[in-house]
Amino acid sequence: MYRLIPFLVPFVLLLAQSPRVPKDARVGYESITAKDLSAHLHFIASPELEGRETTFRGQKVAARYIASVFQKLGLKPIGDSASYFQHFPVEVTRPSDQSIITVATKQGVKKFAFRTDFVTVSTQDTILAGPVIFIGYMDTRPDSMLTKGRLVMALAGRKQDSHDTTVPAVRRMQFLRQFTGSLATLIIADDSGSGSIGGMATRYSSVLDKGLMRLPGAETRGRFSFQSPYV
Repeated sequence: MYRLIPFLVPFVLLLAQSPRVPKDARVGYESITAKDLSAHLHFIASPELEGRETTFRGQKVAARYIASVFQKLGLKPIGDSASYFQHFPVEVTRPSDQSIITVATKQGVKKFAFRTDFVTVSTQDTILAGPVIFIGYMDTRPDSMLTKGRLVMALAGRKQDSHDTTVPAVRRMQFLRQFTGSLATLIIADDSGSGSIGGMATRYSSVLDKGLMRLPGAETRGRFSFQSPYV
């Protein structure tokens, strides 16, 4: 048994390095080179394509480039109108600087201005009516039955480190998305600094200007950050 080991190891390595390719696919397999892959990747990921976001110039350039490669390879087009492209509709929500939030309570009506009192990227013109639930800080995990059908409001930051309310963008978005079935989520922002409404409006200006893209009919929920003195 021990005599087989020196022969088995090279054999296993040989299998790992030489994948079994069907005979009719070998021509295509052997045509793939590191040089070509590197060239394609460097073009697709180049700064000139500006991230290739859907509907933007860079994405259209990338699509035409990929289609040209398909054509060069002799692939049969099966897209729209016998092309290499498949089109689908998208809608973009882009709040204007004239956007406002009007809150009506028993004490009266109060208006909040976009980029001054609140920021949001995902809300269309709408009227929301329902009870408000205040859950404390963003690390609170209330039962979903408590937040369903309500407007959820929280203080930015974590309870164990309440003096630091500057929340990373990824954590903020995760928090805003977690309350399935709620009407809207509102985070009370800092009074000043990078965690304030002004700070966030400056930091996320490109996102606010481009808006949020979604497929038509996708669920829309309100997600806001409020300036704390106005709430």
